[in-house]
Amino acid sequence: MRRRPASESCARLLGLAWLLCAALAWAAGPQVVQASDGRSQITMPEEWLQQRGLHDNAEIQIGSRLLNQYLIVVTEAKGATPGLGFEDFVRITQDDLLEPLVDAQAGKPYDLTIGGLRARQFEVRGSYGNTPVAYLHTAVEGREALFQIVAWCRPADYGRLQARLKSIVGTFREITKP
Repeated sequence: MRRRPASESCARLLGLAWLLCAALAWAAGPQVVQASDGRSQITMPEEWLQQRGLHDNAEIQIGSRLLNQYLIVVTEAKGATPGLGFEDFVRITQDDLLEPLVDAQAGKPYDLTIGGLRARQFEVRGSYGNTPVAYLHTAVEGREALFQIVAWCRPADYGRLQARLKSIVGTFREITKP
């Protein structure tokens, strides 16, 4: 009987541990995730997990590395940048998303309401470096903060996942202090 190298056994055990964690999360059903700053929350699907390293300033980072689907929430406190209104916030966050993309194709922004709050959403496709990506960008005007929600996946999957990503974004809620 051939013995496996220790590194192969460790990798195999880590893989099995990850699958077990994913299966337990899936069995638990959708989970409400609160932002690290306590200002917002969103409901993540059962097959997603909290992530790290998706964005340095994100208060919520969730997704599935296996399914290549992700979502972040970045918060800007109202008054943190004097004179920054919702329209400026929308323009700046959209420009920041589009700037590093190659061959970016942006859809027309449209207004909607999320959790009783004014929001504006648009879709964009492009390449980040050599990686093709499709984004769903949503800016939300909260009572105490402005929020940027960015969900993404592979462009080839976006048509199939568009309604699902919009549904997840639709679970966003601002948490206000009493």
